[in-house]
Amino acid sequence: MKTYETAREILDCLVDFHHRAARLVEDALDLEQDDRVAMVLDYLYEHHSKLQDSLANYEEDAEPGVLNTQVPYSLNSADAPEAFVASLDVGEHMTLEQTVKLGRDLGDYVVSLVDDVSGEISAPRVSEVFANLLEMEATEQRMLTRAVNSLRDI
Repeated sequence: MKTYETAREILDCLVDFHHRAARLVEDALDLEQDDRVAMVLDYLYEHHSKLQDSLANYEEDAEPGVLNTQVPYSLNSADAPEAFVASLDVGEHMTLEQTVKLGRDLGDYVVSLVDDVSGEISAPRVSEVFANLLEMEATEQRMLTRAVNSLRDI
């Protein structure tokens, strides 16, 4: 049996994911003392805060008819965004490698989620919205990778 969510509910879920990710990273940043790790955590915090704001603005500007479209996808799975973020282990004095993995895991999760949702959409206008979101998330993930790689060279 398939369950359905509206495009708005999925977009709200993505906003919430980035909010949770930013808070998680902010909490880790409050505990960190290594300068390079703190720089990566700060970048991750800004990255997820920016995406949270961008998605919230996108939702405000989108057509209500598009956002009210039913999508055959369930957000109530074992790997739902809340459960995924809660499962991540962050702590005091993370290594650079642990921090990079955290950033990669967060990015890979959200790209995979948007890709999964996109594959279930048949309505062209809604499909276009999620294709744009997927491209935005994937672009941000590539930018994050480049930024982290440049920090490794320091």
